[in-house]
This record gives sequence, structure tokens and C-alpha cells, in this order.
Amino acid sequence: MVLVAAAACTSGGEPATTGAAEGPAYRPGGDLVVLAGRFLGRLAILDAATGKEQPLQLPFAAGSYDSAYPAPHGRFYVMPLVFDGDAKNQLFVMGGGLRPNRVGPPINGVTSYQIQGGYVAAWGCPGDLSLLDLSDPTRWRVIGKGACSATIKPDGSQLAYATPSAVFVMDLPDGTPKEVLRFRDLSELRRTRIPPRSLDRMLWGDPGIAIQVGDGTRQAMVVLREDGSTVVHPQGRARLGDMEWQPGGRLLAFFDFAPHGEVLTLDPDTGDQRQIAATGDFGSVAWSPDGRVVATSRSPNIIGLVDPRDGRQVAAMPASGVPIIWLDT
Repeated sequence: MVLVAAAACTSGGEPATTGAAEGPAYRPGGDLVVLAGRFLGRLAILDAATGKEQPLQLPFAAGSYDSAYPAPHGRFYVMPLVFDGDAKNQLFVMGGGLRPNRVGPPINGVTSYQIQGGYVAAWGCPGDLSLLDLSDPTRWRVIGKGACSATIKPDGSQLAYATPSAVFVMDLPDGTPKEVLRFRDLSELRRTRIPPRSLDRMLWGDPGIAIQVGDGTRQAMVVLREDGSTVVHPQGRARLGDMEWQPGGRLLAFFDFAPHGEVLTLDPDTGDQRQIAATGDFGSVAWSPDGRVVATSRSPNIIGLVDPRDGRQVAAMPASGVPIIWLDT
């Protein structure tokens, strides 16, 4: 690992959060799962403490890898996606020095998935929304129709999903969906001329549900908070990408591809938003398990660790690709 001196801050102001990296050198731990290779078609494990990277044996299954989720014992879940309505998609658990193992039966028609709170939600857009209980992963159960994105509450008690025009929430495992938000009712979207449509990306964290809204010209980040209130943060002519809630904190880190690629943080309580890294088109973010730094690609072969308070790069390490998850091992 290569430790670097403090870099120039990318935005001014006071710290947006407490508990970030302190001192001249942040000493990371755990493992980063890296989407690697020239065409980002393979996976590797990068030891954050030593900087050593090892390739992972992939499952004998076709498909692309763009996300991963933590599993017990320092392993992670991944589903190679094949964008064909007749193709079978299979969930695997990987890492920990072991071969990939299948989890549950295959499922077809999947365009995306999310794992949290002991459940797997998988959906096609448009198509079925299905649920797999990881405590007894014997069958996928269809729980909704017409969803183009979904997210599970961290404690596994509820699931939210978005249609192009609205957000619904249901109790798990078998509650009835209830509409909780209609995008056209958000006056801030009308005022800023942002189309009231879901961009098919949402994420439930402790502060609430983050939802990307808009179209190819204007976009916004909408946060449906735990108390039922909604805050809208217009992003202008953005092209929003990967986003992750801070573990144990209140910040949302997210990637914007326009115009040159940058990582930003948003505090939905205060409205404070700041750029913390310029990354080009290497659009991914991964919080450290302790929530103190954000890992993001600074170039095709360097991952930088950035202090979310001020954009200071506290460490950097060589890597063969982009980070998609940081595991607490």
C-alpha cells in the first residue's frame, strides 16, 4: 500500500460529519472486492492492509458483474447478470479462499438485484419483483409487478420499490404494498423542471430511502426519511451512478458521470453537499466498514481512500480495477 500526504480539498466549508480519518496516515483493514480486467469482466480481492491483490475464481456462469453484497465469514454474494428474458441468473457466495457456491435456485428475467437484511430482492424492468429468504433459500417468491428498482430496509423488516411514477413500501415477508410517495407531488421537482420519474436506482439506509429521479437532461436525489418527510436535492445536468450510505453515519456518497466524473457526499439532514473526489469515468464508490473513508478509483490502476469531511486523500493503493464493495474481514 502507498500512503500519501494530504491532498487539496475539493470543496470548502466545515466538516460534514464526525468520525472520519484522523492523523497523517489512515491504516485501512478488510478486503476490497475489485471489478478488474481491461473489460471489467473479472473479480479480484484486494487486501486493504497490505495492498496485495489476488484474482478470484469465477463461477461457471455467463454474465456481467456490477455489484456485490456482504455475506457471513468475510465472503460476499454476487449474481452474474445476463440481460435476456429467457436466461437463468444464479446467486453465488464467493471469497474467503473458497470456491463459489450456489445460493438458492436460478431465476430468470432479472435486470438487477439487491441484498440486505437477510433477503435478496431481484427484478426485471419491466417484470416481476421476487424475494429470496437467505435463512431458507429454497425458492424465489414473486411479491410484486412492474418494479424497476427495489431496496430492503437494513433490518430486513420492509421492502420499498419504485415504478416510474411512485414509491411503494411493504412489510416483509408478506405484507401488502402501500404507495408512500408520488413523484409528481414533489413541488421542488416542478420548480426546478426535473421530470418526476424514477431513474431505476434506490437505496435504503439508516437515514431513509435515497431515490434517483429525472431523465437524461436533469436529475435529482430524493430522500424519503424515516419520519415520512421528503427532501429533494436537485443535481442539475447530472448523470447519477453508484451510491452508498455511510456505515454508522448519515452521509450518502454517490457518483456523477457529468461532466468529467466526480464523487460527492450528501447529508440529507442539513442539505450539505460537496465534491470529495474527481475520478473521470471510473464510477464507483465503496465506504470502509468503519465509515471513515470512501474508496474510489482515481485512475485505471489506482484506488484512492478519501476523507468525506474535506476530500483529502488519506491513502492510495495500486489495483487492477474499480472497487465495488469493502468487506469487514
